[in-house]
Amino acid sequence: MNSDDLLAHDMVLDEEIRVPDSTAPPPTPRVPQEVLLTGATGYLGGRMCRTLLERTSATVYCLVRGARPHARLVERLEAAHDPQGPDLDISRLVTVPGDFTRQRLGLDPDVYDELASRVESVYHCGASIDLGDPYRVIRVPNVVGVTQMLRFATHRRLKFLHHTSSFAIFVAAAGCGVQAIDETTRPAIAYAGPGGYARSKSVAEHLLYQAAERGLPTAIYRVAVLAPDPDSPVPPSAAAQLFATYVRALTQVGAVPEGGEMVGCTVGYASRAITELSVQLPAEPFAAAPSVHHVIDPSPLALEDLARALRSTGHPIASLAPEQWLERLAAHRSRGPARRLAAMPDIWPLLTGAFFPPIHVGGLQRLAAAGVAPTSLDHDTLTRITHDTLGSETSQSNPKELHGRRRTGAVCSTEQISEKSRDQS
Repeated sequence: MNSDDLLAHDMVLDEEIRVPDSTAPPPTPRVPQEVLLTGATGYLGGRMCRTLLERTSATVYCLVRGARPHARLVERLEAAHDPQGPDLDISRLVTVPGDFTRQRLGLDPDVYDELASRVESVYHCGASIDLGDPYRVIRVPNVVGVTQMLRFATHRRLKFLHHTSSFAIFVAAAGCGVQAIDETTRPAIAYAGPGGYARSKSVAEHLLYQAAERGLPTAIYRVAVLAPDPDSPVPPSAAAQLFATYVRALTQVGAVPEGGEMVGCTVGYASRAITELSVQLPAEPFAAAPSVHHVIDPSPLALEDLARALRSTGHPIASLAPEQWLERLAAHRSRGPARRLAAMPDIWPLLTGAFFPPIHVGGLQRLAAAGVAPTSLDHDTLTRITHDTLGSETSQSNPKELHGRRRTGAVCSTEQISEKSRDQS
């Protein structure tokens, strides 16, 4: 199957993924007591896990693949934990060793059925963010994975599926004549450009729209560049993120594009906003389209502010006209972070604001009423973030403080799902 045929095949949701008449309806009200989270050992997913524990009373089942799933989950939580913040009650965590790209999430049939019977909402943050991968490769986690989560959401009981998407799906929208992007703007493959990552996230949204038309309650949260939080240690998973790649490439190149802006927000704001918006969603009836939310700071980060912060950390950063900056990037593209950044030109609109249509951000008043607002990135805060991103020692906390905080409870394993669920019934 060639690339065009594969893309066309993937954009059609399997006919078997429907809401059976026998499927139990989702709970009312929308605040769930048992949720499934994917991507919990990653950057945004790890912060989502922390936020769900802090801001809800739900039991959080975390689907974790690979070796040492329990230990890796706890390590990720501790790496993202604010040493001055409240203790995390990990007695409400259930680690589920599995893989969201596999049939039945890689679980035994009885475990899959039990989990599907208990969970009320799914937060799907798991995805590949390797922007250099071709579509044929990245479709497995980002498209096949979404398909498996949709199957799970319709199995045994109807679940609300909260999906994390990306503004990368609109990196070529301006060239297609799109004047502005709001929450009603539907994805189109042409808007995503040629990159595998953007195309995979666009296909995933197409599938969610089709699922909503079939009666599955879904929500889409579009995020962009996620900067680290100023109130938390920078976790190891941040190293692979676009923000870290960009900051390191700028120090290597020694310049920023003049007049540019970065579209995004901090990872902490994104997790708080997604959690708050998800519990504010109305109950019945469900619309025949996903509830779409734009999770970004409405005031983009000026790259000149980022340059000033980098200069404060001892890096000489010039401001160059965009054309000159691209020439400088090309001169450094043979090695280091600049090589990775130069290999993904389709994402540059997110990093510079160039050729990107204006974005409407709704829901800000509702979030503000709940005490959720974008993190202010003043000079001192931005300097600290860039300092930590570049791998320098941080003055916010130290490992003894981070790991010495009291934790309650323990992470459970798959075999304890049934027992834990009965205890909380």
